[in-house]
Amino acid sequence: MHCVKSVSLSFLINGEVCGSVKPSRSRGLRHGDRLSPYLFLICAEGLSRLILDAERKKDLAEFRCNRGVSGTECGPDRVKRWQCKLFSTRGKEVLLKAVIQSVPTYSMSLFRLPQAITDLHIISANFWWGSDDEKRKIHWCCWSKLCHSKDDGGMGFRNLSIFNQALLAKQVWRLHHNPLPLAAKVLKQCYFADSSVMNAGSGSSSSYLWRSFMWRKELLEAGTRWRIGSSDSILIYHDRWIPRPSTFKIISLPVLGNEALVRELKFPSGSWNESLIRESFLPDDSEHSLLLFWTPRLTAMEL
Repeated sequence: MHCVKSVSLSFLINGEVCGSVKPSRSRGLRHGDRLSPYLFLICAEGLSRLILDAERKKDLAEFRCNRGVSGTECGPDRVKRWQCKLFSTRGKEVLLKAVIQSVPTYSMSLFRLPQAITDLHIISANFWWGSDDEKRKIHWCCWSKLCHSKDDGGMGFRNLSIFNQALLAKQVWRLHHNPLPLAAKVLKQCYFADSSVMNAGSGSSSSYLWRSFMWRKELLEAGTRWRIGSSDSILIYHDRWIPRPSTFKIISLPVLGNEALVRELKFPSGSWNESLIRESFLPDDSEHSLLLFWTPRLTAMEL
């Protein structure tokens, strides 16, 4: 720290600069100083090198620290500390939503958590329906109903299993729509270098993170369809593209061929070939197809 010089401060009194003060180095840098991040990096690098040097000299030895303790085991201990306190119903609701149901959010957004995560539902329900840990509680309503929104008669608690699935599906959606971050580029090179994430598979030697993503990709596929652009390559009979929420697929027989493309149903000007559509599709398919507006500003198909 002898090579670091602190800033000199002046005072503005009645519009005039009067004197200057230079804080002592013993007090360190002031909050917000631009040197702080650089000094932190230097100290962190020095500490890292000292630790590595101590490991080489056998001055430090690694040790395991409670590897067998899981998050679901920590949950009851935390709740027990609350049992001795008197909470209102509103206070219990805030605690459950802000602590018990929020702690595993980061892990749930990256990995498929085991079925033991439902143990947190039991812990939360016991805390919700009583404050005495030694007595049995009367659960006046099942936990699944409490997980409904307040508009539907519930309390808005999270079903952690469903929440885990939703977070993983959202990660797949981000990979599809935002491929620029470094993490997305690494995953693309590893698992779907020559295709899109929607066509990727889990593989036999993939990481647990990727298998977790692929586990809930089908959840994303169930509610998405292709939006047609000006140079699309959507298959008529296999891809999901018509605005029918039940299947999003054509149910007519493939009279145009299994590999027929949607662009074959349009004139060069971009408008639909209505006569061809009505001749090739069932009435329900025809009506849904003709209701669909293609988007000329898109250079390719989009989800």
